Amino acid sequence: MKNTLLYFIVMLFAANTMGFAADLERAVAIEFQVQSSSKFLGIIGKALIMDNSIDIVTFSQYSKGSNRTSANAWIYEILEKNSRFNGIYHIKCRNQLGVIASGTIDTQTEKPKITLITDSGYIITNISNEGMKLKQKLIPNVDIGEH
Repeated sequence: MKNTLLYFIVMLFAANTMGFAADLERAVAIEFQVQSSSKFLGIIGKALIMDNSIDIVTFSQYSKGSNRTSANAWIYEILEKNSRFNGIYHIKCRNQLGVIASGTIDTQTEKPKITLITDSGYIITNISNEGMKLKQKLIPNVDIGEH
């Protein structure tokens, strides 16, 4: 009986993990912005979502009034992923500096959606019109994904 229950739990976990991998046979690129509560912080970027990591590149104005752009790269290792509905995933991840982020990724539609909240309260979410204006100013010729 114990072996049957253990086998069932292992198969259930494996099926959940395989479902995420099958849904993301190709990497999903999403344009995003960073905000605090509802305030846009002037940071935009690209999240490349793969089976076990989210690779993020952020772009921001180097300083107010500057024509220079600052770029930073972050790799978030996916620690936990759960799905109650096909194409909608709740994840928890950690970057190379130990920052924890958790939230949802919705790949059900043609334009995927992301909402991650870091442990310090920053919100990574799909790019808004304000973020698109900043993108056109900072990196007009760079394709950073779906918006």
